[in-house]
Amino acid sequence: LQHPVSKKVIGERPSKEEMHKIRLLLLSLGEMSLRQNIATGDIKALIAFFETSQDMTCIEDVLHMIIRAVSQKSLLASFLEQVNIINGCQVFVNLLQRYIMPSILFMHFDNR
Repeated sequence: LQHPVSKKVIGERPSKEEMHKIRLLLLSLGEMSLRQNIATGDIKALIAFFETSQDMTCIEDVLHMIIRAVSQKSLLASFLEQVNIINGCQVFVNLLQRYIMPSILFMHFDNR
């Protein structure tokens, strides 16, 4: 990153390892947030992310985060309640049809 006037280097792009750590930290924060309270807006934000993201690694990471979060039965009930408010599980079926997900990830999510 260069200063616009002096052209002096004032910052550097994070390495791939640093980006991975940042991603994991953000996903952990998102998972903790989902465990505390899940709202319809959260589900809509997740759907918007899935519909617009082209980064399959990131999509898989977010799906893993959701799977970990909904592994608690109380959260699963709340999650499904919020999903049903906006359009039911069909929303996620459509997303799975859009992407070719690894079969293990689909089976794991489908078993919930």
